[in-house]
Amino acid sequence: HLEQHDIFVLVQKRSMQKDYCPGRLDPTPGGVVGFGETYMDNAIRELKEEMGIDTAMGNPLKNELTRLFSFPFQDRHVRVWGDFYECVYRGTLRDLKIQVEEVDSIERMSLQDLKEMISKSPETFMPDACYAMKLYIQRSLDISVDRKLLKGYSSSDLDAYGLRPKPKAIFFDCDDCLYFDEWITAKHI
Repeated sequence: HLEQHDIFVLVQKRSMQKDYCPGRLDPTPGGVVGFGETYMDNAIRELKEEMGIDTAMGNPLKNELTRLFSFPFQDRHVRVWGDFYECVYRGTLRDLKIQVEEVDSIERMSLQDLKEMISKSPETFMPDACYAMKLYIQRSLDISVDRKLLKGYSSSDLDAYGLRPKPKAIFFDCDDCLYFDEWITAKHI
């Protein structure tokens, strides 16, 4: 198991030419899924276009791309349904080829430093990427303590497990429990 200071993330600085969030940091390169394109196809294409990272089958560096989870995100500007992928990149920073229309620069940052930056200055990041990285970090923590990952959700925690689904009511496996409140609780569900 790797610690957060032993895991590194390639963080893009978005081009100032971008219409949405120019100049912001983005640890999750990606883009709009094209017609007939799968999420995986999109992830492979965007990594190749934006940073020159080849993750297609048989790539010479044996870079790996693994789908981890799906997540919804919405704020007052965008509504996103995304898939989150983890890429193991085996090249050097010099090997990266940025797409100048999309990316100004790329920086290598430890996951721990990235987590601290997101916490202290979330406004410097893409909002959906900031959210997705929080989910990724929570997922990593869940795995490290052998916590069961929730299926159909992002296995996430933001601000003390705020994104985990909250029950409207908690029931015990006992029919008699409902009689004690004259079925009032059950009527609210």
